[in-house]
Amino acid sequence: MLADLVGGLNGGPRDPRYASPVLGVRGSGKTVVLNELEDRAARQGWVILAVDGSSKGLPERIVNAIEIARGDSPTVGAAAGSRQGPRLQRFGLRLGVLSATWRAGDGPSPPPRASMGDSLAALAHAAAQAGTAVLLTVDESHAVDREEARRISSDIQHIAGRAGLPLAFVGAGLLEMLCTLLADTKITFMQRCQRYEMRPLDPGDVAVGLSHPIRDAGGDITAEALQAATGFVGESGHGPYKLQILGHTIWRMAGAPDGAIDARAVESSLPIAEAAVARSVCVPAWHELPDSAKSYLAAVAVASGRASPSELAMLVAGRTGLSARRTASIRRRLVLAGYLAQRADGTVGLTDLVPRAVMQQEAPEELSHFEADNPHDGPPPTTASGLPCREWMPRARAHCVLPAGHSGRCRSRL
Repeated sequence: MLADLVGGLNGGPRDPRYASPVLGVRGSGKTVVLNELEDRAARQGWVILAVDGSSKGLPERIVNAIEIARGDSPTVGAAAGSRQGPRLQRFGLRLGVLSATWRAGDGPSPPPRASMGDSLAALAHAAAQAGTAVLLTVDESHAVDREEARRISSDIQHIAGRAGLPLAFVGAGLLEMLCTLLADTKITFMQRCQRYEMRPLDPGDVAVGLSHPIRDAGGDITAEALQAATGFVGESGHGPYKLQILGHTIWRMAGAPDGAIDARAVESSLPIAEAAVARSVCVPAWHELPDSAKSYLAAVAVASGRASPSELAMLVAGRTGLSARRTASIRRRLVLAGYLAQRADGTVGLTDLVPRAVMQQEAPEELSHFEADNPHDGPPPTTASGLPCREWMPRARAHCVLPAGHSGRCRSRL
């Protein structure tokens, strides 16, 4: 992904990857990708404008970042790729075979507090004269105000798309952007851009992500411990964060590097890591949902994958009064955003982005309401249904093989 993003930046304003959103669930590594991309571009001499879109006032923050980048300050040196030196009067810039030296203030300067579009255009023009480019990154792009997003998109399209000035854009946001900003008919420029999605980690990724840093730091981990840790991280969308938290915890529990990390250290670390992931990823993911989406997730949790889409729609309609069309739209958005997993038989199941335990903790009344009205109340279906439970078990990295509606815990094998 990084190689392709860098290739798009080097391709110039006419490359569709020159403006790219990076999408993923919480904890999937989007911000890490932005940071790495900024570092690589800075080493090529690019001017970096890194801002956050989590609150209103993004255009003003971009203008402030431009003023800092154009001034004589350490921040300018960092943005231009020279990350050292307390006071830099001038800095070298390069892009490919072109090279130049740009004094702070060279090129056309916008008037104080110029508009965002004028400031970006002036900076991009000055960078072009110096033989380099500007990279604007916006973290938490999903939270950008709709009107501000339209304005920024329009300015980027005018500066890079129409004028051909070297202003690249990479934003990082949640997958819900597919249904909000990236579906806005007035932000067509972003809809035509190359999109990147953070893929889940596979077991090989997890094993490498744990064992290599541990051994590079002088520690050791047993094969049994590595297998147990890999099973905990599983193939969830927020696996990178789970991996980071678990790695930090097992290192402390084992007293590494003096002691090897064994299965006992992993086992004692799992509840701590699980609580940290729930607190930092799952609970915020639950609370950022609208009430209607929370109701749908609660209905899925209670139905345990046994209800058809039409039955789920009836459950949610009884709770919220929403139409079948509206509940179908909610279902689609929850699948796109990684809260639900679509199954081959047409049903949906919870992912570990917001597991049932988190709902029970944060909104027990939602679950209790659906439990009272659940059409599957009473003796659950057994082997007569002929269908397996298929509930996903992150620690075992497997689907439950017991019959749908079984009693007791799920199991990965008979």
